[in-house]
Amino acid sequence: MNQHRIESFLIQENLLLDILFESATFYNGDNIRLVLRLKHLGTKNKLDLLKDEYANITNEINELKKQDSKGQFIDIDDNNDIKMTEGGEKEKSSFNSDSFSLSSFITSRFKDSNKLEENWKTLITKKRDIGMKLKYHQPLNLFSCNCSLTGFFKYDKELLNSSKFDEISILPDSFMQTESADSLYGSIPLFLIPQSLIFTEYNLEPEQILTYKIKSPKKLPTDLPPTYQQNGTFNIEYNFNFDVMIQHNNCLPEKFNYSVPIVIYPFLDKQGRQPVSKLDNKMVIFEPFTVRRIDDLSDYSNTLRSRRRSSLGSIDLTTGKTPDGTRRNSLLLSNNGASFNEDLMNLKNKFKALAEQLEIGEQSNEDVLVSELFEYQKNDFFLKHRHKPLNDMANESVRGNIRYIFENNSIIESFNSASSIFKKEFIINRNAVPLIKIRLNKICFSTTDDIDVTLTFLDNPNFKPTSVLSTLESFEILNPNFALSPPNDQETPNGFTCFEIHSILFDQSDSLSLKIIPYASTVSNLIAPQFKTNFFQLKYMLKFKIVLVNKDTKLLQPLIDSDDRNGTILSCLKNLEGQEFSFYIPILILPSY
Repeated sequence: MNQHRIESFLIQENLLLDILFESATFYNGDNIRLVLRLKHLGTKNKLDLLKDEYANITNEINELKKQDSKGQFIDIDDNNDIKMTEGGEKEKSSFNSDSFSLSSFITSRFKDSNKLEENWKTLITKKRDIGMKLKYHQPLNLFSCNCSLTGFFKYDKELLNSSKFDEISILPDSFMQTESADSLYGSIPLFLIPQSLIFTEYNLEPEQILTYKIKSPKKLPTDLPPTYQQNGTFNIEYNFNFDVMIQHNNCLPEKFNYSVPIVIYPFLDKQGRQPVSKLDNKMVIFEPFTVRRIDDLSDYSNTLRSRRRSSLGSIDLTTGKTPDGTRRNSLLLSNNGASFNEDLMNLKNKFKALAEQLEIGEQSNEDVLVSELFEYQKNDFFLKHRHKPLNDMANESVRGNIRYIFENNSIIESFNSASSIFKKEFIINRNAVPLIKIRLNKICFSTTDDIDVTLTFLDNPNFKPTSVLSTLESFEILNPNFALSPPNDQETPNGFTCFEIHSILFDQSDSLSLKIIPYASTVSNLIAPQFKTNFFQLKYMLKFKIVLVNKDTKLLQPLIDSDDRNGTILSCLKNLEGQEFSFYIPILILPSY
């Protein structure tokens, strides 16, 4: 089950940005939803307290300045931090605590009144410290805030013939391009939700939280290429971009940019069908995000609950009508005993009449009748949607489709048909002699599943295994029509290792159990499910490398020099000769739900 994903950024010391994604992964055919929150880390109470302290310090400094007959004491707020020159003239400068030493300034120029100088130094230092703390809790002037979403395909120019798609490889200004013009990688823009305005010119008070609900204007296309970043050859990336401009005093606004990668999984219908994505199509451009302000998430939830309660509370249970005379629920039963029984019998008769029209059987038990009615409705739905195009089914929940695939045994078993390469059990032969039986715990796996493998070593008259290396590898099968140099059919493609586990076998080892964790090798604990584009397709294979030795070979042998009447000391062989036997089995990995 996918959980919410939160990304946090400290824009500056008193401003926190939280981006809450609806789930860790999004799906083609669904909307992108997220919540954006800006929080001022200062507090109102502290601000009021510091303002009072700052005012008191300023009054004390003004009183001390009245005792300065020569006018040598200059407040840090006076005349943009004025300092005295050698000729006694006043010169403007910006105050800098690193380049300007107040102690040396006072010592060199004001030697007449040591006590006043010490008090002045203490007050100025204290005022400066309070001013820095006051700045942390003061309101922030947010000039503007925007967001966008970009997606692009990055490829190795030494593998793909880039001349076929030069016209579509120009990235718009909205994309954050990091590669130089002479880079070894080319880029093709795939998807864009342009810059969307969230707000402008907002004064954020301390402790205040700005919360916005952001949603894509429509559902993602079902044939949009999914996220893929497992190998350096091809990368399909999607980034949510956020920028905010903050104005400090009368200076120009300062801009802060953040880019957060998001994961998009391919579309699947309830039969497990998946469209082929085209990477050379023109870029898909949506309208800007739909942005809605939420003052407080808890208040928003309470408001929704209160609306439901008020709606239900306003209905008269005896009549089923609201105070304005409208009927809210035509199936609402009254609480009068006789009327209730009459309505209930009418409802049962309607079910029976409908069952007779559908010819689903004659049952006196209403519970069984209702169950059969729902079963008929479900089967009728699949008959209508069996040949429905994938794009027309985008209004269905992709997450629900994937859940249905994993929970429906009939669909799972269809992957295990005679024409399918995906099996739950495999018999491995060597030179036409059965050697190993491999059993998987499932036929198809999700991206968050562990893969449990059981190897049973069959009785072989000549060999026995001593070592097993199991590897989960992903393969990028390149389309020859787009390859710079067509691949050689005689060469075995190189896979990218996702997980590897090694085991040593000793005598009397008839079986071996392995646990493969595909997502353990990734930083985000997410791997890409298998998918297909017109450039390349991604597949997964389990590779087994087994070392075979002669069956008569003893791995443990007694020490020759040992003379012990109570037992025998055994030692392992230092050198062992054997034969290496490698093979692959296909594995089906679908998106998780």
